[in-house]
Amino acid sequence: MRNSSTATDDLRALKPLDRRALNPLRHAGFSKAVLLPGEDAEQRAEIEREYIEAFHPTTRPAHDTVLDLVNLRWRLNRLDKAEESIRDSILSRTHEWVPTPIMDLEREVHDEEVELRILSRLSNSLTELIDSDESRTARNFLTSHAPILDLLLNWRESVADIEPPQAAQAISNEVGRRTAAVEATRKMLNRLVEVSRISIEAAKADALLDSKQLARIRQERTTISRRMEKGVKFLREIQTMSVIEGQFKVSAGRSDENHETNFSGIPYRSPDGSMGISEGGDA
Repeated sequence: MRNSSTATDDLRALKPLDRRALNPLRHAGFSKAVLLPGEDAEQRAEIEREYIEAFHPTTRPAHDTVLDLVNLRWRLNRLDKAEESIRDSILSRTHEWVPTPIMDLEREVHDEEVELRILSRLSNSLTELIDSDESRTARNFLTSHAPILDLLLNWRESVADIEPPQAAQAISNEVGRRTAAVEATRKMLNRLVEVSRISIEAAKADALLDSKQLARIRQERTTISRRMEKGVKFLREIQTMSVIEGQFKVSAGRSDENHETNFSGIPYRSPDGSMGISEGGDA
């Protein structure tokens, strides 16, 4: 049970949180710059080499598209780091959103209310048995529930050693005392909450901002992924056209060779009506 002086000390010690400390971690997740301060240029160059090896751009449009894919891939990496930073920031500031004195007092009030409900229920049951003149049943009830009552009451002697009427009266008095204590603690909690209201509202605003930032990151990631899909599709089409063009040239070359081999002479009819083949001249 918390005494009033300790609770008052917590109230006085509680100071409004610094609003700047509650601001979400700023990041460059949405920047379109090729390279930002602190980023690894060699890591980005390695990604560029991998994309060039994968697509083998041979034309200016293809090369430009590959570079676009590299930039988009790098921006996705930034978004991943930005999301991780925001989530880490949320975790690190959780204890600041609800100040420790409030969290401790809230737990204390909860525990006291649970104990009070159990104690009140047992007290009412024992009183009802006594009022109904069931002395033996009341004694058995008191004896069977002695372990939990002794734990809650923390008396020097066990309730099992006290006559039921005296025990019922003492337990009822304890319930009244604890009810008043819980109400006092609850008032102290409300005062603590009021003192830190501005900080809590600021924390709620930051939580909402964090949520919006995460949603924006997800949307930006989707947009970039779609652009990358279009870029890859474009490069695949260029590669396919190159293959077809190469096959066409090979086919055309073979056709020229067959033409020279099979049609070196031209058939003609002689004056006497017989057929002949020219040796490359006109008939």
